[in-house]
Amino acid sequence: MGRAFRTPRPRRHRWAACHERLIDALLTLARAESATSDLLPVDLAEVACSVLDQMDERCRRRNLRVRAHLDEAPVTGDPLLLEQMIGNFVDNAVKYNLDEGVLDVRTGTTAAGAFVGVGNDGATLAPHEIPVLFEPFRRLTDRVGSTRGSGLGLSIVRAVAHTHHGDAAAAPRTGGGLTVTVTLPCAR
Repeated sequence: MGRAFRTPRPRRHRWAACHERLIDALLTLARAESATSDLLPVDLAEVACSVLDQMDERCRRRNLRVRAHLDEAPVTGDPLLLEQMIGNFVDNAVKYNLDEGVLDVRTGTTAAGAFVGVGNDGATLAPHEIPVLFEPFRRLTDRVGSTRGSGLGLSIVRAVAHTHHGDAAAAPRTGGGLTVTVTLPCAR
């Protein structure tokens, strides 16, 4: 009697998923660095609220305390790119946060424009380390070699901000962690 052999099903290797995410990130970066064409009224508070809803399960799994203070922050821009931008830096803040840490998300307006800021608890960072975080494929030494990302998240954030005539900045938090803030011109 012959032995029955099963044809092995092709398994999707975990690296395939990583490559897909990398390609998506590179395409987003390229799109962010080109001129925006779909300029529509967007409230950064609504976008941040939507992103937080999407991240809710991940935050709960990590026992993160989410503090959101979302005041109106009207801008004119590409809604998809702005959602990707906020999604990237909220994703970073969740990914590099401490378990049971705090995730702060704020939106509003100042004399400089409309802003969205995201802060998290985490490793203590020196001020001289901050600029590296915005460079493509560059991560801090404690993050290099991890499977947590490609080093494009904050590069995309800055590229989208620049495309919308704004800027992105980051500052280390007292006690560890990081706050990233994007400021864009207010909608007229």
